[in-house]
Amino acid sequence: MKQGIGIGDLVFVRNTGLLPWLIRWWTRRGAPGGYQGFNHVAMCVGENEWLSAEPRGVVRRSLGEILNGAEEHVILHFTGPARVGFAAAQIATGYLNSGYDFLGVAGFVLSRVIGLRVDFRGRWFCSEICHSAWQETLCENGLLRSFRDSADTTPNDLMAWAKAQGYFQEIKGNSQIAPSGMPRP
Repeated sequence: MKQGIGIGDLVFVRNTGLLPWLIRWWTRRGAPGGYQGFNHVAMCVGENEWLSAEPRGVVRRSLGEILNGAEEHVILHFTGPARVGFAAAQIATGYLNSGYDFLGVAGFVLSRVIGLRVDFRGRWFCSEICHSAWQETLCENGLLRSFRDSADTTPNDLMAWAKAQGYFQEIKGNSQIAPSGMPRP
């Protein structure tokens, strides 16, 4: 693993374009202080392999692919026992090739507008799968400090929740880690 990146780490991305802007606008509540908000999150599951839930489903991608078109990114590095990071990654990779949770995204919007909540179990959106894997892992290892429902967790909510757990250290994009996943000189 590259210096500064470990299994289970999370990368939060702020992409350009209309759809990322709409996602950030709709999920703007909870944006971490000093940030304009994030529209995507992925989990490190191997050497330059990141699990990403996107419209084509749950897939593995390189960090460079995830950061392509990013205006800003932040990596939350898990500082707890490595076995715990591996366990979170193992849970998340168990859902590889699952479908994208379009219904859950629609339900997320409806829950904010009219209070109706809809979710499609077995399908995932980005922050939902990362949060679910981490919450289950921290709970199983007696490390969970606060619970929240994964089905309505935005990337911004996930960042705040992860930081509140006390086991993640922020690595700001364009500082220590280059888009290739290699440490910057």
